[in-house]
Amino acid sequence: ARNGMALRSAVSRAAIAMPFLALLSAAAAIDCSNLDVATMTEIDGSCSKKADPSDCSSYYKWLDAASGQVRICHGPEGSDTDCTGTVVDGCSCAVEAAGRTALLGFAGETGEQWCFEMAGFSDPECENYYVEHGAKEVIEAPGYEPCSAGCMVCGPKQTDPNDDSTQSCSQVGATFFNCVETAAPTAAPTFAPTAAPTAAPDPPSPPPPSPPPPSPPPAPPPPSP
Repeated sequence: ARNGMALRSAVSRAAIAMPFLALLSAAAAIDCSNLDVATMTEIDGSCSKKADPSDCSSYYKWLDAASGQVRICHGPEGSDTDCTGTVVDGCSCAVEAAGRTALLGFAGETGEQWCFEMAGFSDPECENYYVEHGAKEVIEAPGYEPCSAGCMVCGPKQTDPNDDSTQSCSQVGATFFNCVETAAPTAAPTFAPTAAPTAAPDPPSPPPPSPPPPSPPPAPPPPSP
């Protein structure tokens, strides 16, 4: 009888623990790859109260956008009827890259590598791109994760405030890095740079304008009478 009671107690504890373990497992699987600010909806409050339980994974809440800390909604899990939120750090690149087209920099096609090749200083299209910084061999390495060598967004930039000829569409703002946490690879190893770049490489400058032609020589004086 004593053994039977112990067995029933163990089964009861296991039954109570299973939903909790399932919740922990689901939370552990949530990372920055689950965040897409272009298609998801930010809520003002908790996932359990503000997110639609029929589509939990479509909602998120920034806790600190500057550092990339966000609560990502998911679920419902187990017997729950409400969404659950998991706090994830380091997702700032989801903000920087959202809605922008990647340029591959040194690894890109000629004429489509840098910001200034895609748009001009006053062109709204300038802000539709971001640029990979890594060397060609880094970006083309098997398993390379976008922006793991660093990226910067494109935007209007004037290097000399007194000289309009220095205006261009260029790399601006802070460097950001990939926010996708990947599982251990089974085939080709994931390549990661040994050290993060400390500064963004400047793209090649557009050629300077041609100098004006030289002035003609002064006319000779008229002959003396």
